[in-house]
Amino acid sequence: MTNHFSLAARANWFVLVMSCGSGAPAPAHLAASLRKDVMPIFVAYSCATSDACHNNPDNQTVHRTDFRTAESTYTSLIGHASESHCPADGSAGGIDTPFPGKPRVAPGDPSNSFLIDKVRETRDSCGRFHGRMPPPPIPRLTDAEVEILVSWILQGALNN
Repeated sequence: MTNHFSLAARANWFVLVMSCGSGAPAPAHLAASLRKDVMPIFVAYSCATSDACHNNPDNQTVHRTDFRTAESTYTSLIGHASESHCPADGSAGGIDTPFPGKPRVAPGDPSNSFLIDKVRETRDSCGRFHGRMPPPPIPRLTDAEVEILVSWILQGALNN
């Protein structure tokens, strides 16, 4: 699978890696842009941008998400509550009726953002529903990709 990170994101990552080995303090978080850094992650893991999953017209009443463009992604993530089928107790049993959860993205607060919970989720499924995103057999996001999402949210989840 090809990663499509911007040159700036790769340069920031290089600085971070080099500073870790040099004894210099690492930057708190990398600069991240929705269009240059976040969207390539959604595109690389095609479920978010394909008609088979979130963008399937039959699923729009369920997911109400559209990750095809940066603008539609921003509109889908900001200002919306999430719905989860995964029990808070960590079990893999599903919940038939989704319960309202955290905001999909809480600008400035990755720990209160459902997007981060989903990409860090350890359960592959919760009953008949997907647990982690992207779902198997698609590989998990790398730590560096999750850090880009966290950085974007920490910086206010801007439409940039």
